[in-house]
Amino acid sequence: MATQAAYAVPVSFTDTIHVTFRPSPTLRTANLLAHAAAFIVLVAFAVSRPLFGLLAVLVVLSAIRSEHVLRLQHSGAPVRLRWAGDHRLYWQDNEGREHRGECIEAKSWGAAWVRLRMRASDRRFARVIVIPFDAVNADVHRRLRARCRVMPPGRGQ
Repeated sequence: MATQAAYAVPVSFTDTIHVTFRPSPTLRTANLLAHAAAFIVLVAFAVSRPLFGLLAVLVVLSAIRSEHVLRLQHSGAPVRLRWAGDHRLYWQDNEGREHRGECIEAKSWGAAWVRLRMRASDRRFARVIVIPFDAVNADVHRRLRARCRVMPPGRGQ
């Protein structure tokens, strides 16, 4: 008796993508290294120009704030996102507030990064979210990259 193989239901590019974010060790490490490099350069310059020492203090404060944001503890940090096939976005922040808007640009950089530029319907300026491979489920990241390549915002549908 032959057994029937189980096949996964094919996923359409127009299906809504549900994303749940988690802190990314890769993004946190890249952030720390960039701030450390800036700090080292400014301290080296501070030997001859003391004003650079003040800038080094600002780099440290920026590193602390960025770490807080990347751990998703910053007020308003998105923790869940839904990206509909018509590029409408719905997201929930870490305080439980729900927001809606649209994706105005989506890019993927290889298999590691996805960048979404989105505008909330009640805001004037756009917001950018960088989604590294280790911040979401692997299947979700694959679907995000595919949507960026096959059906990016702004392309006629």
